[in-house]
Amino acid sequence: MRNLVHSDVEKCVGCNRCTGVCPVEVANIAYSDGNGDIKVRTDPDKCIACGACIDACRHSARYYEDDTDKFFADLSKGVRMALIVAPASRTNNPESGRLYALLKGLGVAKLYDVSLGADICTWGYIRYIEKNHPGPIITQPCPAIVNYVLKYDNDLLKYLSPVHSPMLCLAVYMRKYDGVREPIAALSPCIAKANEFEATGLISYNVTFKKLWDYIESHKLKLPDETVTFEHQQSALGRIFPMPGGLRENVEFYLGKTMRIDKSEGQSRVYADLDEFGKQQERNLPELFDVLNCQEGCNLGTGCDHKRNAFEINAVMEAQRLESPGGRDRAYITELYDSFDKTLKLSDFQRNYSPERVSIRDISELEIENAFAKMRKEEDWERNYDCGACGSNSCLDMARKIALGVNLPSNCVQQMRSNLHDEFLSAKQIHDDVSENTKQIVDHFATFQNCVGRISQQFDSVNQAVRQYGTMAHSIDLIANYITIIALNAKIEAARAGNAGKSFAVVADEIENLARQCKETVKAAQDTSAESARATSAMTEAVSDIGASMTTVMDLVEVIARKTTSLEESAIEYP
Repeated sequence: MRNLVHSDVEKCVGCNRCTGVCPVEVANIAYSDGNGDIKVRTDPDKCIACGACIDACRHSARYYEDDTDKFFADLSKGVRMALIVAPASRTNNPESGRLYALLKGLGVAKLYDVSLGADICTWGYIRYIEKNHPGPIITQPCPAIVNYVLKYDNDLLKYLSPVHSPMLCLAVYMRKYDGVREPIAALSPCIAKANEFEATGLISYNVTFKKLWDYIESHKLKLPDETVTFEHQQSALGRIFPMPGGLRENVEFYLGKTMRIDKSEGQSRVYADLDEFGKQQERNLPELFDVLNCQEGCNLGTGCDHKRNAFEINAVMEAQRLESPGGRDRAYITELYDSFDKTLKLSDFQRNYSPERVSIRDISELEIENAFAKMRKEEDWERNYDCGACGSNSCLDMARKIALGVNLPSNCVQQMRSNLHDEFLSAKQIHDDVSENTKQIVDHFATFQNCVGRISQQFDSVNQAVRQYGTMAHSIDLIANYITIIALNAKIEAARAGNAGKSFAVVADEIENLARQCKETVKAAQDTSAESARATSAMTEAVSDIGASMTTVMDLVEVIARKTTSLEESAIEYP
């Protein structure tokens, strides 16, 4: 089956919106990239092309492919083709007549309204039920529904209507009853139609409304002033087929309230209803279960640009109902269906299905327990937290996805909160340790500062003593000078005394020698005192520098303490 929905992992932020809306458990795979970021990608083998993830994504990380580029490329090569246009075109293409003129001008050879196919489809349902009395039937105009049944719920195949969708009914009519031989392109509101066309081989191109207008705008194609219309106009109420319950209204208009017809629409509901349908006893089931993938039907299909709201669309549909000749006259529809009985063969408009079952292995209780353990969910309240942030409806569903390998434990919000709480407790313990260490540093720093003060005082005393010693040395030096003078005078007087003064001269020499020694000793002491003063000054400066450095260290310690406290206060918000 062709892969239609794709992921742009560069744009994906791992928000899980796609996983949350996907009706299939295993179609999205969450993983961690090389940078540790969580990404989510599609599994092409599991996807049913319901388009829910594209609508849900807010980051343009999901996109789809159709055949618009190929359609225009082949037209430019001269390929002649017939174009069929879904009834939803009336609500999605306000300039439809001019649009058709543009397409014909580019090479479209024939133009058909699928409303005719819708009338044939309704006739086919009614005649199939009247002829076969098959019991409960699930309608199949919607290919995403068919994809789901073929891949995930083969037990529903026995209920799935064999009657083709309106587009395929028209394609069969064109081929077998109107002689069309050109390739058929479909202007459609639905991504999944490409899978339907691939499976049946009846239609070659799926051109969605959105991609068509994107192409026209990007290539600056101008709509002509003239308008054109279809080769075949619809005949009855086929115009309202794209509304929710459109098939039901068509059937009831012809048969009245003669059978029970239930309906279900929208990805968030219809697939769960299908699962429940298969579990019910047949006596509880309707004769016809009218199901659509899109909440507002094909008018707001997955291939539409969604520029119109439901009220505007319903107004257009009501106008189409009133304009249709079959919308006012049941006899007209009876006559139309009688003509179909005469000209059409019911079996030509029926389909055989080829299941493409996707096997999802059974998950054991032990695997569930292991998955809960990875999410750190031990208590019952933790296992029933069911916040949905991981993209699952319940914690049990998340555990299953972890066991299946399509989601990650780190995607669990509760686990992230538990991890944050542990980090908070760790940060708080570090804060407490830092606070205690800071207190000890403050106490030791006070002792250190006291010691520095006392050392500084002692150095002041030493400096004072050195200064006093300098004064004393200066005085001694003066006394030595005076003694030298006295000794000199004594030697002079001894010389005058002759022999009588010789002994006195000896004493004078000794006194002079003593004075000289005193001067030399004082000189050495002064040199030592000066060196001591310089050393003492240097030590005083060193002690002062140590004190300043310790003050800086203490300031930094206080900064760390403040930041740690701030971190703890911030962490309190995420315990």
